[in-house]
Amino acid sequence: MQEISEAVTDKIRQYWQAVNYLSAGQIYLQANPLMFNAEIKNWKYKGAR
Repeated sequence: MQEISEAVTDKIRQYWQAVNYLSAGQIYLQANPLMFNAEIKNWKYKGAR
């Protein structure tokens, strides 16, 4: 079996950190009580123009 280089293992570690960070954010937003407010839930961000 071929060994994995340190650069590849570092990239894998960075990937998992990013995935875990995004997953935690999704869980936080899913449990956000503000999203149960109909006025806020239907709000649309128009962005800077």
